[in-house]
Amino acid sequence: MAAPYSEMDPETLEREYSPSTCVPSEDPYLAAYATRTAHAREALGVQEYTYGSGADDLVDFYPAPSPISALLIFIHGGYWQALGRADSGFMAEDLAGHGIATAVPEYTLCPHATLMEIVQQTRRAVRFVCNQAPSWGIDARRILLAGHSAGAHLAAMCLLDPITAAGVQGAVLVSGVYDLEPLVYTTTNDAVGLSIDEARRLSPLRLIGPGLRPIATFVGRNEPSEFHRQSTEFAAAWAGSGTRNSAEACVIVNDRNHFDLPMDLGASNTVVGHACLTALGA
Repeated sequence: MAAPYSEMDPETLEREYSPSTCVPSEDPYLAAYATRTAHAREALGVQEYTYGSGADDLVDFYPAPSPISALLIFIHGGYWQALGRADSGFMAEDLAGHGIATAVPEYTLCPHATLMEIVQQTRRAVRFVCNQAPSWGIDARRILLAGHSAGAHLAAMCLLDPITAAGVQGAVLVSGVYDLEPLVYTTTNDAVGLSIDEARRLSPLRLIGPGLRPIATFVGRNEPSEFHRQSTEFAAAWAGSGTRNSAEACVIVNDRNHFDLPMDLGASNTVVGHACLTALGA
């Protein structure tokens, strides 16, 4: 059976993979990311670490009030070509209030790196953070991975690597894209530069096997239908692999869009925040 996107005309496909079409403007959300991150950096005393020899091999660590016992590693979105550490610590203060520290890796953006290079770089960053965690007072059994949009794709690719996945207990995935093939036919690929073969080899939906870490998957009600379809199919396939404690269905969150949903990660009164805090034992 043909995939739904294969029958879309170019304009429809472009719209379906452009979450900004569902909001008047993404600018206020991006500004909120940066403002909240800047405040958290100052309030919590962010610490910068180097996880490799590259210029972008950096990670920000946001401590929580002592005693720290749990850690969230957050991988930012931006279609692999925008945003960075300076925009991505917006949940750190909320989490710190629950005694949870936050780590936010930087990664090189397209077109300055290929997507395969970004995947490998992100895996190195996650492994570094997990190895470093004991020195921060983190319980190695309480490290959770989270990702938003393209960051959810990268988080899933980390879980699909047994060495990287061994350091985390699972992941919270928000508004992700898990089958990259349709992106080849959109303007997103102008910077990413994927061939069909590369898109398939880097699609988590096509790589699911047994023995995986548990995940919780979310998408906002006010997102394009292709994001709903991708998240729903991915959650079902992951649960169908026999992974214990994975939600069998993606949760569609009312009153949220692609850009405000990740800001719920540390908020206990939201479905995403509750899932995150519960997974970390807070």
